[in-house]
Amino acid sequence: MDEVIHSTWHSFPSLSLESEQMRVVIVPELGAKIVSLFDKVHGQEWLAPPMRPLQQTTYGADFVSQDMSGWDEMLPTIVACNYQDALLPDHGEIWSIPWQVQQTSEAAVLSVSGRTLPYRLTRSAELAAPDCLELHYTLAHTGQKPFPYLYAAHPQFVADEQTCLVLPPQVTEMVNVIADDPAWGLSGRRYTWPQALDRHGHPWRLDRVRSVDNHTCR
Repeated sequence: MDEVIHSTWHSFPSLSLESEQMRVVIVPELGAKIVSLFDKVHGQEWLAPPMRPLQQTTYGADFVSQDMSGWDEMLPTIVACNYQDALLPDHGEIWSIPWQVQQTSEAAVLSVSGRTLPYRLTRSAELAAPDCLELHYTLAHTGQKPFPYLYAAHPQFVADEQTCLVLPPQVTEMVNVIADDPAWGLSGRRYTWPQALDRHGHPWRLDRVRSVDNHTCR
């Protein structure tokens, strides 16, 4: 792959991976957020831009009060909760902690250590092909006692009514994770994918994005 480029994004130091077909931009100080996934061939930016003024993230901040852009990493939880008398913050720890840059010669390799629980996460990002971003993750336990954790990638994609969600054929169900959702009811309730009937019996094509005017999520 080409060399990782050191640059800035909205005044924050950034790392860029670039080929003739795509450009990927990462900001280490913002939880190693991937802020741009740009398709040069079609002139398409796939990640949502900041919807609020950018600011340096702080540990334990409320995730939805931030700029709500790009691709964040969630670990070791999503919902703020207590574990063994320790508070795990909203959407986890690592999205709000600056990551350390480990390598920029052949790939952008960054890592971060947990503050509430003993772990270290390392992520390698490289363009495996001119049109392919490849991410590799290594999670290391740095303590003595085992603990449960939850990991999730949290990309916020630009989507409109023309967007179609394509999942592998093995995916046949959707699980609602929002408590008392107006369309989907109780958290944990299962629905068929890609077409389902909501709690009121109305048909939905779950693989199609609805207009923002609907003010709904799933």
